[in-house]
Amino acid sequence: MKAWFKAVGFCLIVVVAFGAVKAFEIQSAIAMAESFPEPSETVISTKPEMATYQSEITLAGKVQASQKVTIIIELPGRITQVGFEAGKTIAKGQLLLKLDTSEEEAQLASAKARLTLAESIYKRHARLIKTNAVSQEQYEQATASLATVKAEITGLQSIISKKTLVAPFAGMAGLHQFEPGQFVSAGTKVTTIINTQKPYWVQFSLPAVYSSLTLGEDIQVALFGKSTRTSATLIAASPQVDSANLSTTYRAELTDYSGADNQPVSVLVPVGKKQEVVRVPVSALIKNAYGDWVYTLIPEEIQENQPARYRAKLTKVTLLNKGNTWAMLSKGLSPDQLIAGVGAYKLREGLLVYTAPESTSY
Repeated sequence: MKAWFKAVGFCLIVVVAFGAVKAFEIQSAIAMAESFPEPSETVISTKPEMATYQSEITLAGKVQASQKVTIIIELPGRITQVGFEAGKTIAKGQLLLKLDTSEEEAQLASAKARLTLAESIYKRHARLIKTNAVSQEQYEQATASLATVKAEITGLQSIISKKTLVAPFAGMAGLHQFEPGQFVSAGTKVTTIINTQKPYWVQFSLPAVYSSLTLGEDIQVALFGKSTRTSATLIAASPQVDSANLSTTYRAELTDYSGADNQPVSVLVPVGKKQEVVRVPVSALIKNAYGDWVYTLIPEEIQENQPARYRAKLTKVTLLNKGNTWAMLSKGLSPDQLIAGVGAYKLREGLLVYTAPESTSY
């Protein structure tokens, strides 16, 4: 029995000694952990702003030059002269294309010679008819001959004019591959001239389920693939709804555009009522599987001459719209709350937070 008690006593002594050692190690670890500073992050803080928001829809539109014309060859012929360069600026009245008119010009010269004779005969008969020196029939024949020659000259001049194509206004010419000596048939397209000094239009269709737009109202236009917008003013609307797609076609004048004709664009049209909302920088918005959030910064008491300290609090918000710079919120924040802006992605609930100047980059 004595040996058994000795064994039990020895085991108890070992267990107590081991426990004392472990307790000392734990206390040492706790003391060491407490000697390290609390984890923290630094962000740029900001406050929400009040803003006026109006919901909008994005529609597909197309830019059109307000003054452009496609030059078409009306009569067939062989090219004798090309007077413009492809894709270059042209002046009003500048020769574009001249077809062979040598035959018409010869006929015109002959007709003008006959015109001189016909005018002379007519003038003589007009003088003689007053004294009955010529018959009424002879006078009428002279009158008809003069009119016939004049009509022939007008017809020849019209043909020559149609074979001599000139620019109706100054602008930018399209591309072409015409060369002297080339034969072209009627209906051949010569070029399209666009007056780049005139304003451009953007045309789009608004589904009839939305309220009609007001002429003079401004809309926003963005080129596909680009974030920058430009304003356009509504100047015209179709008087009827298109039965094929149940939409109304609108035309707006672009105030600032330097692109190409027929350029596809996105048209952002306001369709809702204006309302007062809170807006925050997009950098402040945190999105996860449970919705949209921001980190509000809760101030802590600090000692004198110490930097301001905050605690991060994840706050649920209701997102109306998110652009490239601002996110519009209908619920969740008020303008007097301090929130984390740039750097908010680094935070977590309850984390110690310090703020940095706005010039700081992350």
